Amino acid sequence: MACANELAIDVVIQLCLDYLSAFDVNNAILHYSIAENNGLNEIRDKAFIFIVDNFTDVSFTRHFLYLPFERVMKIVSDKNLCVNSELDVFSAVVRWVNFDVRQRLMHGYQLLDGINFENLPPESIVQEVEAVGWIINNPECVKNYLYRAMK
Repeated sequence: MACANELAIDVVIQLCLDYLSAFDVNNAILHYSIAENNGLNEIRDKAFIFIVDNFTDVSFTRHFLYLPFERVMKIVSDKNLCVNSELDVFSAVVRWVNFDVRQRLMHGYQLLDGINFENLPPESIVQEVEAVGWIINNPECVKNYLYRAMK
């Protein structure tokens, strides 16, 4: 895309735009990132809506795991995020953090702030949340999230 813009090859630019406008669960994050990095705001916005509308499926793609923290935060904190339950958001955050836990742990706690633990059923808290070592081994997490959810 950058080369086509630099050389002003309109046919190639249009082909790139058409390609980036056709997203599905497996490529939406990639297309979103390319559009964001190249100032293609219309495509970026449409891809973002697609990601938010299909978050549960999109969050299982490899592209989700490579997103930088800022983009994950923007997605999971969007008020229009479509999920079956808050557990979908929690699981996506855990997968993202666990992909590179040493580098992402500090961001994991920030992402957890956006999760409504109060909306998780108690059995999910026991089975899913308590199974995550970086949460259960952190007294602040236990205090801030688990105790709040159990009230």
